[in-house]
Amino acid sequence: FTIQAILVYKNAEYALYYYGFGYIIYSLLITLSYYIFFLTRNKQERQRLFLISSFNDLMIKPTHPYIDTKLSNETKTFFWQGIWMKFLTEGERYIMSLFNLVSYKDQAIYDTINNLGSLLPRLIFSTLEESAYAYFQQTLSRTKIPKDQHIQDDQMLIHARQDESYNEEQSSSSSSLSGRF
Repeated sequence: FTIQAILVYKNAEYALYYYGFGYIIYSLLITLSYYIFFLTRNKQERQRLFLISSFNDLMIKPTHPYIDTKLSNETKTFFWQGIWMKFLTEGERYIMSLFNLVSYKDQAIYDTINNLGSLLPRLIFSTLEESAYAYFQQTLSRTKIPKDQHIQDDQMLIHARQDESYNEEQSSSSSSLSGRF
């Protein structure tokens, strides 16, 4: 920073160049230090520390099918549901603005009355919304391993999923229990 400040003080017209060169030198030093750090480690330790062990790990690998149709359909459904929800909740504002049906003063009065009118239902339903959020968060939580701990993203990439065999064991034991009664 001080070298950069001295250079800018002496040649103010080149201040942007000095600023850019400073960041280029900084990024090169950081990149080289990481590169040297990982080169000094053996292969097993590199794979443990860093998920990417070679340049091929960065390349896109084709998989079939390219698009998961179930997730694609759910995404489209959520998208259109969001569009409809936006139009149905604020459609009157769009219509008033697009077609100039009322003046800006009347629009401001309408918005004030609309916001005050929706305040009471928000207060009433806020507890219901919070409890529903907590319920669905627990119901639709992330995949869990048998010890009831969340699987880390990097562990899901490195290791095979451990919960599939656990789920199969649970379903077979529950089906054998249901046959007894």
